[in-house]
Amino acid sequence: MVSRRDYLASVGAVSVLSGCLSALNGVPDLTEPVRPVESDDWYRTGSNNANTNRGSGRSQTFDLNEIVTQFDGNPHDVTGIVEKSEGIYISTSSSVHALSENTSWTRKMFEEETSWPREISGENTTGLVTGNDSLYVPTLERLYNLDAETGHVRWEYDVSPANATPLLSDQYIFVEDATGPAVHCLNIETNELNWVHEFDQQTPTGLAVLAGQLYVTVSDSTGSTLVAIDVESGERSFSSDALPRTAVPPVVSGDRIVVGHRNGTVSVLSETADVQQTVAIDSDENGILTPMAADAERVFTTSENSGSVGAIETQTGEVQWDVPFPRSVVPPIVCDGSVYFFATDGQVTEHEVDTGEILSQAEIGSDPSMAAYLGDSILVGTWDQLSIIKP
Repeated sequence: MVSRRDYLASVGAVSVLSGCLSALNGVPDLTEPVRPVESDDWYRTGSNNANTNRGSGRSQTFDLNEIVTQFDGNPHDVTGIVEKSEGIYISTSSSVHALSENTSWTRKMFEEETSWPREISGENTTGLVTGNDSLYVPTLERLYNLDAETGHVRWEYDVSPANATPLLSDQYIFVEDATGPAVHCLNIETNELNWVHEFDQQTPTGLAVLAGQLYVTVSDSTGSTLVAIDVESGERSFSSDALPRTAVPPVVSGDRIVVGHRNGTVSVLSETADVQQTVAIDSDENGILTPMAADAERVFTTSENSGSVGAIETQTGEVQWDVPFPRSVVPPIVCDGSVYFFATDGQVTEHEVDTGEILSQAEIGSDPSMAAYLGDSILVGTWDQLSIIKP
C-alpha cells in the first residue's frame, strides 16, 4: 500500500523526461490527483423531445413515462441508470443525461463518430455512480466528477477503470486501475486521494465492501485471489488461498462474500477470506460470465452455457433452485421478494426468491445492456430504446 503523501512524493520526484515516459507507458500522472476542470465542452441544457419506447409504469416520486419521452435520440448502449430526487440519470457509451419532469441536461463525453462501426474512444463511459451531490462517471481513461444538478464537470482524475464501475461506500469511492495494477481510494467529501493499493501482477477484477474491508478480486491467466484491504488505511488485512479465475465482480450476502469463476463454480468466503463452500453451477470451462446479485441470504446466478438461472443459499452452499433461462449479460435485480433476470433475446422474467417460481414475464424486443429498479418500476436500457416494466 502506498499512502497519498508517499505516492505523490514519488511521482513528483521524477524528472520531466521520466514523467513523459511514464505517461507513454500508461502510468497515470498523479502529481495533481484531482484536477479541477475549467472548460466544459459538449454540454447542453434544455428539454428534449424524442420518441422513445413507452411503458405503462409509474414511479413513486415522478412520472417515468414523461421522463423517458425526453430522452434525446438513440441511447447508444445504456451503461448506467441511477435514480435522482425528481428523475433519473442515464449514461450511455458517449453521454450522460439527467432527465426529470421539469428540466434536463446532457453532457457528451467525447465527439462520437457518425460512421459505423465507430472508433472506440478512450472517453467511452462505462458506468455511473451518484453520491454527495455529484455524479461519478468512469471512462476508459479517467474518472469524472459531474455536478449532479447542472452536469458541469468539477474535476477529473487520471485512472484506467477499463470496463469497471467504481464502488461508492460512505465517504469513499474506490476505483480499479487496470494499468497499475492498483485500486485507488478517493474521499468524496474532500475530493482528495486517500490511498493507492498496488498489486504485483494480478489485475483487479471486482470490488465489494463488508465490515470495514474492501474486498478485491485480483486475477491473471492462471487464477484469482480475494484480497481484503482496510477501508481507512489502505493496508492489506488478509487474502484468500488461490481461487479459480474469476469472471464477475464479487457480491456480498449477509456476512459472506461470493465470487463467480470462469470454470462454472461459485466460491462462498467468510469475512476473513476463508472459502466456506464451492458450488458447481456449470461444468463448462466458460460457465459463469455474467454478473450476480444477492440479498441477505442467497446469491442469484446466471450461466453463460447451462441455459439456467438459480439461487444459492450462502450459509450452506446449497442450490435453492435452478430454472431454465436463455443467456443473460445484465445483472439480476432483487427487490420486494422477487428477482428479475434479463435475457439477451429481450426476455425478462420475475421469479419468487425462495422457490424460483415465475411470477411474470415481459418482452422488450432487444438485447438489454443495463437495468435499474426505480420506485415501483424497472427501467431497461438497450441499444436503441428504453423500456419500462411494471412489476
